[in-house]
Amino acid sequence: MKRRLFAGSLVAGFLAFGSATEVAAEVAKLPPSGTTHFTTYFSVRPAHVLKMVDGSSITVAELVGITRNPDGQPYFDNLVVRCLVSVRVVKGQQELYGACRETDQDGDYTSTTFDSKAHYFIGGTGKYKGITGSAPFTVQSLPAPDEGLGALIIPHEVTWKLE
Repeated sequence: MKRRLFAGSLVAGFLAFGSATEVAAEVAKLPPSGTTHFTTYFSVRPAHVLKMVDGSSITVAELVGITRNPDGQPYFDNLVVRCLVSVRVVKGQQELYGACRETDQDGDYTSTTFDSKAHYFIGGTGKYKGITGSAPFTVQSLPAPDEGLGALIIPHEVTWKLE
């Protein structure tokens, strides 16, 4: 009986703590336009791979991670990110195509598409409603954390405008 009470109290306390931190963690309003940087730290899980001739292939993968703003600005910081990507390699030339949803602590989110060069804002909700702009990026691969997984660090240079 004591274990049940303790476990129930622990869960209730954790939920209460989570609710209190959500209220205190409100994200700053996004300026109407601007530039900043953010870095996304991703875990990568390839879902499907089709190998073809001459080192050609296509891979569909899911990327899940978080962003950090190294400029110390409160926006584009601590967003939870989920992306789907198609990686096409034809005779050694790689191209990326995909889309992401980046959700902040208020529950507002941006939607982007991307190619091998940049992310492109296509809109959002709440403070990101009407966002346009781009975020050129570079990719740094990290050692695989386990078989069938990957890890990436992707710094972005963001320019946006709210319409």
